[in-house]
Amino acid sequence: EQKKLLEELGAKHIVVTSGEEEVWKKELKDKVKELEATCAFDAVAGDMTGHLLDVMPIKGSVYLYGALAGKAGNINPSDLIYRKKQLKSFYLTSWIKSGGSYQMVKRMMSAGNLVNSGLGQGGWCCSQFEDVTMEKAHQSIVEALGSSITGKKLRIRFD
Repeated sequence: EQKKLLEELGAKHIVVTSGEEEVWKKELKDKVKELEATCAFDAVAGDMTGHLLDVMPIKGSVYLYGALAGKAGNINPSDLIYRKKQLKSFYLTSWIKSGGSYQMVKRMMSAGNLVNSGLGQGGWCCSQFEDVTMEKAHQSIVEALGSSITGKKLRIRFD
């Protein structure tokens, strides 16, 4: 479901990381080589950080900017020591503020225009709500967790 959503948004290079690790990791490594990518951005953390560092070329970098899966891990010290790969952080607020007030306002306006265009009905970042009663909430949660829940939220109604 996420792949389809990304394709509809115009994404050209998508690697789905569910399924067999060695399969998607090879696909990702091939894609990194094809695109001559030297950096990756990681919003997930957890083991994904190590996976991304692993597929980066020598002297490649992974920028960590989120922690959805908790602490970064699964990092091979040889990647850092011998292959000169780097794990760096990226904090959006610091970047927006860098370069003085003029640059900050310019960046905020640009980001605002991109985000605001996707907020409307059917936009790229709108959510789907499913209304449920308190009596059916548990059943609906179990069903939602058993399927793809990208962009979906349950809204418990008390009326």
